[in-house]
Amino acid sequence: MITFYILFFICMQFTLSQSTDINSSFEITDSQLKTLFNFIQEEIDSDFEYYSYNDEPEVYLLKNKLGILIKADLDVCTDGSPDNKQEKCTDNTQFCIDKHYQKATAYSINGRYLNADKINYMVLPQEKYLEWGVVLGDFGFIVNWNTKKLVFALFGETGPDSKIGEGSICAAKQLGFCPCISTSNGKNKLVGISKDVYYIVFGNSKSLLSSITSENVNEIITVVGLDLLKEKYGIQIEQ
Repeated sequence: MITFYILFFICMQFTLSQSTDINSSFEITDSQLKTLFNFIQEEIDSDFEYYSYNDEPEVYLLKNKLGILIKADLDVCTDGSPDNKQEKCTDNTQFCIDKHYQKATAYSINGRYLNADKINYMVLPQEKYLEWGVVLGDFGFIVNWNTKKLVFALFGETGPDSKIGEGSICAAKQLGFCPCISTSNGKNKLVGISKDVYYIVFGNSKSLLSSITSENVNEIITVVGLDLLKEKYGIQIEQ
């Protein structure tokens, strides 16, 4: 049985709570996610055998190219940030360094790369995403089952084919996770969310973001995402 708890494609009303900032995450409840689980199975394309490594992560296509569902962990991506430093949550004078840092991102907005410190974005395998029916610039959301938080995110970076489950520093923090910690030997370490992270990318959604800029990207994908869930799929989120 597919163990998915994702908010999507459900013709019923649910109310989620949000903090005052439009860029912040949304809180969801166990009962809401468990109820949605009973419906999401009907949207899986049974002709698509999910792509996985050791049974996790799991990738599922939705019928009629409506999107893609992923269950995985979340590795933190620093690509596109101004410098390769991520402050500790408990001490902003201490930093973590990412040895895989790149200044550029695969997707840019008006010639500007996506700043991992400020923009919620997710990462998909470079050799697979077109096969899955999504393109750079599409958007969707990420759910952290551990903290019961949801954040809208842009598909803005690509990674190796062997790696699935990755999001920006900003997205990780919005999901209630501190990506920079101290280890037992006193050194700082960049870490991700180990399990139970759920991603969805809406197919053909890039065209809905015509007014997007690098400054308003989080706000636009949130506003458009809320409207999409409400008008097309019957899911209402109170602001």
